[in-house]
Amino acid sequence: MFTISRRLGHAFTRTTAQVYGHLVPEALQAGADATDRSITTFLR
Repeated sequence: MFTISRRLGHAFTRTTAQVYGHLVPEALQAGADATDRSITTFLR
């Protein structure tokens, strides 16, 4: 999402996700899963 955001000229990935997120739901889920793993690892 970050790469796509920058190529489209968006200052924030949030903008890209809000506008185009419905087109790639698996990418959004993968990002959410990665965030969850990071938080879980940090809290251990």
